[in-house]
Amino acid sequence: MKSRQELVLMKKSAEITARSLGKAQDIIRPGISEHDLGAEIEYYAKRLGAEGRAFPTLITSAERSSLPHGEPSH
Repeated sequence: MKSRQELVLMKKSAEITARSLGKAQDIIRPGISEHDLGAEIEYYAKRLGAEGRAFPTLITSAERSSLPHGEPSH
């Protein structure tokens, strides 16, 4: 069973994640690198109050998108 504080933190985390993904939709464009898009998402999440990540940000496209832990091409 989760404590009240754990539930508050989980809700905050979900809100930051949702808003960060929305921001990604706003800034994605032809020519932006996977690395730069990831950096922008992480920066925005930190501005919203994120204190860290549960795991590395993974953004891949094309043939690397089928890899579970693919690395950005650039």
